[in-house]
Amino acid sequence: MSNRPSSRSLLSRVDDMRVNGWHWRLLLICALGITFENFDQISIAMTMPVIAGAWKL
Repeated sequence: MSNRPSSRSLLSRVDDMRVNGWHWRLLLICALGITFENFDQISIAMTMPVIAGAWKL
């Protein structure tokens, strides 16, 4: 037999964990990444029609 904990006890340990500052920082970093990615996509979507018209594409 191995000394690994069963999956049920591992899941219960994860469920019992409290949310701390590390989790909030990770959430903030992920949210900022999504925000900047969306800003990039919106800026390209807004400028492409203008560029296409100016360059007669």
